[in-house]
Amino acid sequence: MASESGHIRTGREHDSSESEAESRHSPVLFICLLLAFWLAGLAYLGWSYADSNRQYQSFGQQQIEQRTQLIAQMQSELISSRLEAVDQSLRTLRQYILTIDNDIEALEPLLRAQVTPVPHITELLYIDLQGDVVAWTVPDEAPPNVFDRDYFQMHLQGEDRPFVSLPMTARIQEQTSFIAVSRPVLDEAGNMIGVIAAALDLENLSLSLSEVTDNPYLRSVVIHPGGEILLSSPYVSTQPGQRIDHVPEAQQNFYSPGQVIIDYAPEEAPRQVAFNPLSNWELIVLAGEDRRPLLNDFAAFARDQQLRHSLIALVGTLLLIAIGWLLYRRLQALARLAEGERALAASHQRNKAIVRALPDLLVTVSAQGKVLDYESGEEIGLPLPPHRFLGQHIVRALPKGLARKVQEYVRLTLATERMHAFEHQLAIEGEERYFEVRSAPLGNDAALLIILDITARKTAQKKLQWQATHDSLTGLPNRVLFYDRLGQAIASAQRYQQPVSLLYMDLDGFKAVNDSLGHSAGDQLLQEVAHRLQNTVRGSDTVARLSGDEFALVAHQCAHERACKLADKLGQALAEDYQLGPHRASITVSIGIAVCPHDGSSPDQLVRAADQAMYKVKYERQGRTTAV
Repeated sequence: MASESGHIRTGREHDSSESEAESRHSPVLFICLLLAFWLAGLAYLGWSYADSNRQYQSFGQQQIEQRTQLIAQMQSELISSRLEAVDQSLRTLRQYILTIDNDIEALEPLLRAQVTPVPHITELLYIDLQGDVVAWTVPDEAPPNVFDRDYFQMHLQGEDRPFVSLPMTARIQEQTSFIAVSRPVLDEAGNMIGVIAAALDLENLSLSLSEVTDNPYLRSVVIHPGGEILLSSPYVSTQPGQRIDHVPEAQQNFYSPGQVIIDYAPEEAPRQVAFNPLSNWELIVLAGEDRRPLLNDFAAFARDQQLRHSLIALVGTLLLIAIGWLLYRRLQALARLAEGERALAASHQRNKAIVRALPDLLVTVSAQGKVLDYESGEEIGLPLPPHRFLGQHIVRALPKGLARKVQEYVRLTLATERMHAFEHQLAIEGEERYFEVRSAPLGNDAALLIILDITARKTAQKKLQWQATHDSLTGLPNRVLFYDRLGQAIASAQRYQQPVSLLYMDLDGFKAVNDSLGHSAGDQLLQEVAHRLQNTVRGSDTVARLSGDEFALVAHQCAHERACKLADKLGQALAEDYQLGPHRASITVSIGIAVCPHDGSSPDQLVRAADQAMYKVKYERQGRTTAV
């Protein structure tokens, strides 16, 4: 017995020593864990600080690159259109010179008439082979000799193409700088008999560059490939022969769009420069934006992030110290926290429901429909003062339809002990808003309603839906929606034994308008064609743009005879002249007709039949295009 008793006592002493050892080691282990957690938190904050700065700077750099590239492209297209307009005037004058057989007296009034409508043309000159100006638009001045000008010398080499000169100073008005656009005048045998040239106002052209941007930090220049400056925006008077020499590393790539960062000397501003070539004119547009606001923004963001992360680190450190101290003091008293743990579990269940729903508005509703609690988020945007809800029944606090739906979902939530959700649409101050209501159980007596404003998401979904099924230029249904509508029309025609016609249209002469007047005029023409088509057909019919200058019409309850009359009506509507800015244009249309079920009973069969019919019409009657 003694031995057994001694053995038992020894075992108890051993258990006690192990418990004491564990109690001694537990605080040390806990402190080590807190220290490791603190170090891991500091490492994460350091990574987060560096990553946020990197992402912000990357986004800012992308923005300035895209902005400068877009400006360079827009300005190059604008300058190209200006030069194309000038060249069109020169070609018109050149044809007229050949018809009047060098009648100078008849030519000078036409030169003056061509100068008036184009604000950036200051003078028009006709020059003979000796360089003498034999006709021009400056009255009462002795005509100069321009044999030594670069544009005259260039055409002596015999190339029949337009030429843009370097900036030069006028010989009559010596303080005036200009550039010239010129073309050779060739007789019927192809021999040069003179040069027709237009002097362009550099300041006016510079102002036209400013039409595409109001950015005060942006500067643009138009240069020759060799670096000679033609003009700049904002306008600065440049001396003939002045060059741009601070981007030599980019000059070899000037014939394709690109980007380069120019770091000036400390007294000048660093710039983000994008360049875009004018391929038809052997010119380059450089658009440079001052990088100092961007760099200042980077620095301010870095300071803000540094302060924020420092405060988070300080607060986290103090919080860990406080938590460690409190938990260390209460390690031996965990048994007394059972009641607190139950309260914490209930709070945790509510907080878990809140976290799962990410709420904008929280409303606690009893099983009987009474509002027990109300917490409004900062971004919900609902004019709902708490006094209208607290202690009120939801039937009195909400619109009838919404109150009825809330009651149903509260009962369902409490019965199933699961979260349920529904969406509801409300008109608030004349605006349609969409909300998602989530109902989560809070025990057996109440439910938590979490209300989120999903208007932006719904709007984005509708916008994406529209963009996926419509042509962005004309607003008409695109090929995807067209095939869907055509399939529905065929199904309806087969079901009700009524014909449906497909009219396949191709614009004759559109390419000529697009090439002569530019893509902007071509886009305007396509938009006007779409408008005329929609105004000509019934609202139940579908007009779609399939690609380029191809359109299609799905006409319900339309047999072949009626489709032919409709095609004639469409042809007449589209054949009327179009006013495209300062120009007028006219086109015709080739229309192929296919009727279901005679020509096919599927969308592909009808499209193929209408396309073949359209090409047959096109080859039998060639469309013509004119532009004035």
